[in-house]
Amino acid sequence: MKTLMTKLILTVLLISCGNSHLFDPEQETDVQAGNASGNGVTTTTNILPPFGGGTVDAKLCQHLDAVDFDSSQLTEPGPCTFTACNDNTFAEFDVREDFQNYIDKHGGKILDDPGACQTKKGQEGYCYDMDAYNFGAYESCLYSGCSQEGFYEYIKYQELIAKHGEENVEKDDSLCQTPIHYPGCTSILANNLDLEADVDDGSCKFSLCDDESYEEYDAGTIAALVLYANEHELNLEEINNSAGQCVTKINTPGCMVEGTLNYNSEATIDNGTCKWSACIDESYEEYDSALAILIENYAQTHSVDISGIVISTCNTLKKKCDDERATNTGAFELCHYNVCDNSDYQEYQLYLEVKEYVENGSATMTVSEDFCHLPTIKPGCTKDSAENTTIGANQENGTCRWKACLDSNYSEFNASLDAEIRAYALVFGEDVSTYYESTCSTLNVKKGCKNDKAVNYDSTVEVDDGTCVFKLCTDCKYKEFGPNGQGAAYELTKIIAQYATTHEKSFSSLVVNSCQTPIGAVGCTDPYAKNYRGNAWSENKSCVYKACLSGSNYSSGQSNLMTDIINAYATEHSLSITEVSNSVLNSSNGKVYVERTCHEGARKLVVKLSSECLNNPYNSVYIKVMRAGEQNHSRPLTTPQSTAVYDVTNGQSYSIELINGGSSVYHFSNSLSISGSISGDTIHEVQCN
Repeated sequence: MKTLMTKLILTVLLISCGNSHLFDPEQETDVQAGNASGNGVTTTTNILPPFGGGTVDAKLCQHLDAVDFDSSQLTEPGPCTFTACNDNTFAEFDVREDFQNYIDKHGGKILDDPGACQTKKGQEGYCYDMDAYNFGAYESCLYSGCSQEGFYEYIKYQELIAKHGEENVEKDDSLCQTPIHYPGCTSILANNLDLEADVDDGSCKFSLCDDESYEEYDAGTIAALVLYANEHELNLEEINNSAGQCVTKINTPGCMVEGTLNYNSEATIDNGTCKWSACIDESYEEYDSALAILIENYAQTHSVDISGIVISTCNTLKKKCDDERATNTGAFELCHYNVCDNSDYQEYQLYLEVKEYVENGSATMTVSEDFCHLPTIKPGCTKDSAENTTIGANQENGTCRWKACLDSNYSEFNASLDAEIRAYALVFGEDVSTYYESTCSTLNVKKGCKNDKAVNYDSTVEVDDGTCVFKLCTDCKYKEFGPNGQGAAYELTKIIAQYATTHEKSFSSLVVNSCQTPIGAVGCTDPYAKNYRGNAWSENKSCVYKACLSGSNYSSGQSNLMTDIINAYATEHSLSITEVSNSVLNSSNGKVYVERTCHEGARKLVVKLSSECLNNPYNSVYIKVMRAGEQNHSRPLTTPQSTAVYDVTNGQSYSIELINGGSSVYHFSNSLSISGSISGDTIHEVQCN
């Protein structure tokens, strides 16, 4: 944004009586072109001209305190009319000097205003400076002004600073009321568009093709150019230089629409000059809708006034349909109605009326049930649950009456009907007893759970309605299952089963699971041991193994998985390994007992899994070895283990099966099980592929 002082240096050229007149607000001199000396009169900064909207006109009053101050346009200061106190014994009289200075330079007059005389001179201690905002107060004068450069009040602010010092003048931007406008060229079509200007001063210059016989000619653009010239009272030749803008000549302009009065068959471009002889006013009988649309489109396409291209042939006025109930209200034709001929609907009245119009030829109508919407009002009782429902009634009138029991202490009580009748009574403002006859006869008995073993047992219940709920634990791994195996849970189960039968309920619908406290178990937790306890939670160092760890029948060449397992268990629990020949139930004295199985005919079967077997979606894979319908102890096999060792008898037939952790056969891609005769110490690799 340009600074205020830069804007105030703008020079405005006014054309008056053939002489150019220049006004330079920065030099504060009034200079006639050709007369450099001027009139020698210095203006005050109070009267700098505003930059208003519109065009530049004659000299206007430019003094902020004048009654006819005009900030709307940028002009040279002109005559002003002031009002002031006419009694020199009052402080307000002194402002006349400032007003007179302006009048001496630019003309005008002062009107006496006795009402402006307020403060008598000679009263010591009072502020008599009318520029002060505490004028007339018994204190030193105080000043304030607009500190924003874009407002006329800023000029007064600068005067106060110059006269009283910046430290004595407060900034008060609420006094900024009169913006200074910035003149210039605002047309986006102009060569000299000024983006900072907010008032167009008629200075725009254009370079546009204004000859419609050239392809570069644009009717809309030239129309805008003509409008600009008219607004600023300028000639097109002054503001538009078309030299070099019109390049491509149009060969033959003319009217190219056949059937027009001036159709030119040789024209190669339609220049919007076509004229028709037609009636395009639909209020006349001669109206031709197709031709009217054609002419309207032509006028819009060529930006011409439609009235200038049509010679009217309209003669006979049509009758206009002005009935708002008609479907074609406002049309110049007979009124048309959509009507319902069913007397059960309110629209039937329109049918009776329109029927007469149609019979005498003054209207048309379409009769259909589709136009029947509002049923004829029939008051009565509309409630289907009432005893006196009025057939066909569509407006409730409060006459419904019921026979019902509204007392919940009786078995005949109907909750939904109770709610409906009470709501009905509220609508019509009568006591509910007005609308029904009681049918209550049998008092209710209290229903609920009478079984004292149930959690919702109620000793006050008279009739057991099958709603009892029981807490029961049926899992022996929890303390709540009860002592002695089945214990109390068994007895309660029989009670619940009998209750379910009596009330035709399912057993599960009556039971809430009460198993909460698991029973702890200790024992051998190694699944390779002979005394492995599957439900043990805590290891008590009691594992006993069956294996051949040394001796004449020990094969050192085979995979010795059991040796590794037993050594790992002994190391983990700080135990020593002792081989025994007989069966040992538990280890003790810091030892791991191994029942020796090295004997003639005994062999080791080592089952190895390929890496593909371990690449499955389950957490573990188990191996089962079965002989002659018997099932050996299954060996769990988990990553990273890849082998399991079994004691087998030479010459027997065995089957090897892989299962997942859920005890179901794991389906590998090609093979479920492998069978064969085991002879001697054997390493058998299971391929899962």
